[in-house]
Amino acid sequence: MGASRPVWSTRRQELVLFLRGVTVRVAGRVAIVVGTILSAVNQGSVILAGDATGFTWTRIGVNYLIPFVVASFGYLAGCRAEPASPRFPVMGRTGAADRVPPQVPTICRGTPVMKGRDRVMVEAVFNGQVIARSEHTVQVEGNHYFPSASIRSEFLIRSRAKSLCPWKGIASYYTVAVEGVDAGNAAWTYRHPSPLARRIKNHVAFTPVVSVDETA
Repeated sequence: MGASRPVWSTRRQELVLFLRGVTVRVAGRVAIVVGTILSAVNQGSVILAGDATGFTWTRIGVNYLIPFVVASFGYLAGCRAEPASPRFPVMGRTGAADRVPPQVPTICRGTPVMKGRDRVMVEAVFNGQVIARSEHTVQVEGNHYFPSASIRSEFLIRSRAKSLCPWKGIASYYTVAVEGVDAGNAAWTYRHPSPLARRIKNHVAFTPVVSVDETA
């Protein structure tokens, strides 16, 4: 039987758990993978050329530190003793999805893969209704992330569901509801993404239950 997860109910207790190192085993693995990738991409050529300075090694340390902190508090977020009241800015309405959140879909592949902004019009359609439309989406791991200004927020109901991606951070979910048809946790956003995913901050992506296609 695996070790029991730590439990906290106040922010002070959460901080104490972090300082005691209870997240080292989980967050350490994330930091090693993400930090190594970042260091190889950003500082690898400098090190191989023998031109590394103290500042270079400081930046490498930061490459490991930030993913460790993000993963640590993402892990601790799931250890709270009672359901957390939403603290993120609200997009859309609050409703039944807060009371009975459906299963959270898997949305992270664990490796940083991000494409530049498209310059083609992309639409998200659910139950015959266009709920998002933009030519400035960002593609990450095969998903189009729509800018918040392009979202029809009246069709989104905030959910309590959260999930952790090792390199993007904590995702918050929404149920998509159009004319009496609901799709639980079919949309998600990163309110406070990691530095690696800063380009999708406050953008919204959808699961396959919502049709996302390029238009002419």
